[in-house]
Parts: sequence; C-alpha cells; structure tokens
Amino acid sequence: MFGADLLEDSFIKVIGSGILALLILRAVFDFLEKWSKWKIPSEKHSDHNSHTNKILVEALKEALSPLVIQINEIHIMQKELYKWHDVEDPNEPGVKIWWVRVSLYKAIESLAEAVRQQTQVLTQVVSSQSDIRSAVKDLLDRQE
Repeated sequence: MFGADLLEDSFIKVIGSGILALLILRAVFDFLEKWSKWKIPSEKHSDHNSHTNKILVEALKEALSPLVIQINEIHIMQKELYKWHDVEDPNEPGVKIWWVRVSLYKAIESLAEAVRQQTQVLTQVVSSQSDIRSAVKDLLDRQE
C-alpha cells in the first residue's frame, strides 16, 4: 500500500508540474509576441533605457498576471484533491478510505461471519460424531 500511495503522490505532482509548465510557456510566448510588436527606438540614452525597462516590466507584469491567478487556482485544486485522497479509514489506521469500497468491505465482513458460523457447525458435527462413535462402541462392547 505504501507503493500505491507513493505512486499516487508522484502522479499528482507530475500532472500539476506539467500544467504549470504549460501555463508558464503560454505566458512567456504571449509576452514575446507582444514584445516583438513593440517598436522600441535603438537609442542608448539612460533615460530612454529606464523608460523602456519600465515598459517591459509593466508588460511582463501584465502578461504574467493571468498566469499567477491560474497558478493559484491550480494550487487550490491540488490541495483539494490531496484532501480527498488523504482520508484514512478510522478502523484501519494507515489505509486510505478510497482504497476500500464499502460494498467490498461489507462483502468481506459477511463472508467472514459465514466462515465463523460454518466453523461452529463443523465443530458441533465433529463433537456429535465423536459422541455417536463412543455410544456405538459402548453398544457393541455390551453386545459382545
């Protein structure tokens, strides 16, 4: 069960990382597309460069703000998914509740009860046969 838990955690992390990577790439490409359309003069004056840097920083903030919102949403969904899968069975410490279906659990319980009853019946049958064997032996011994 430890291996399945580790596999499940790894799977969730890989999916989350893949989605995050796609969102980052999309934001970077959107930014590069907008940046390539801007016509920035090639003058190298410090005032102009600082103004250009401010424009680029603002454009980058604008391009990344939807990504930040989406990352926060993914983080919330991942926490929710983790909560769903982290519930343990109170009767079986360490066993996640979603691993065991209730119907399977009930079927196993009823099967165990049937085995207990059959064991009791067989014990009584063996005891009765032993009593009958003793009684028959006594009768045969008396007849001789």
